[in-house]
Amino acid sequence: MSQGALAEKLGITFQQLQKYEKGANRISASALILICKELGITPNHILGAFFDNDEDSGLVD
Repeated sequence: MSQGALAEKLGITFQQLQKYEKGANRISASALILICKELGITPNHILGAFFDNDEDSGLVD
C-alpha cells in the first residue's frame, strides 16, 4: 500500500503521514491503532519487537 493510499484511508494528508514516518510529529496511540488496522497487523507487531529486544527496560514482570 502506498503512503498516499494509507493517508487517504486514515483521513490525513500525505505530508502528515510523512511527518509521522520521519519522527517530526509524534503519533498518538489511537492513530497507531488505526494505521495497524489498515495494514492488517497489530500494534504488538511494532511495539512487541521493541520490548522483546529491550533487556534493560526496567519494567517489572
